[in-house]
Amino acid sequence: MNEIGTRIYHLRDYRCMTNRELAGRIGISESQLSRIERGKTATVSSDILTGLSREFKVSADYILGLSPTKENSHVLSELRLSEAACEKLVRREIDGETLSRLMEQKEFESVVRLSRAYFTDVYAEGTAYRNTILEVGASFLRDHAAETDHAEAVRVKAGDVVHAKTRDHEIEFTQIQRLMKKALAGAKAQYEQEQAEHDPALKRRFATQQFAARLREIAEEVHAAEGTEEEKLDRLTDRMMDEIQHKCGLPDWAAKPLKPIYKRIIRATGKTGQKTEDEAEIDAVE
Repeated sequence: MNEIGTRIYHLRDYRCMTNRELAGRIGISESQLSRIERGKTATVSSDILTGLSREFKVSADYILGLSPTKENSHVLSELRLSEAACEKLVRREIDGETLSRLMEQKEFESVVRLSRAYFTDVYAEGTAYRNTILEVGASFLRDHAAETDHAEAVRVKAGDVVHAKTRDHEIEFTQIQRLMKKALAGAKAQYEQEQAEHDPALKRRFATQQFAARLREIAEEVHAAEGTEEEKLDRLTDRMMDEIQHKCGLPDWAAKPLKPIYKRIIRATGKTGQKTEDEAEIDAVE
């Protein structure tokens, strides 16, 4: 089979059609279709290509092996991709798999939207108004500094106001950078998870990374909450032991004696404090 014959065969096989059925639908003989699929025909007429394209709802370029996509050209045009962009994808000058992973991330949509705003200067007028207001405010402070008891402090404040001005497109650039980092991180995590499904070692490492990330998240939540250091330590120990117990499938009777030990570990790696009664009992036994 050649490229044309292979694609026709796979399209027909996917539709569970026999040679006779397909040949009848596009108006050629069964033997002629068989020769095309086996690569025994040097050329394929435009009428046959049109019939195949209409029957399978794919582009003629796909059947001829000139395009990796099955969609008709009018569908591609709706995507508003330029001819140069399509050629880069077809020639693999751009990694289509990586691009697809990024496009699947919700942050990437915002990156594209902000890029469009940058192209069209959507925020330029608002930035100019904001800078004008800041400049007027700074000028007012400088003009009236001498009338106050803290003239030097007022002049310093005027300078701070001027420094708060936003450079052209700074808003878009900052947001694009932040969102692009999140999109890349999300795409990388998705890729690693997919790879881990086929590699036991990677799967264990990925699971460990996820578990460690979850413990860090718990620590940050507890640290940000109100309470004394001892209350935070108790809360952190309880939540982390719950995660470990759930992850390892430990029964309550097995997890209970581990709790004071784990609390000591947390205390040793963080801020030291007064020992609890459970910790004192462990020291006495030791």
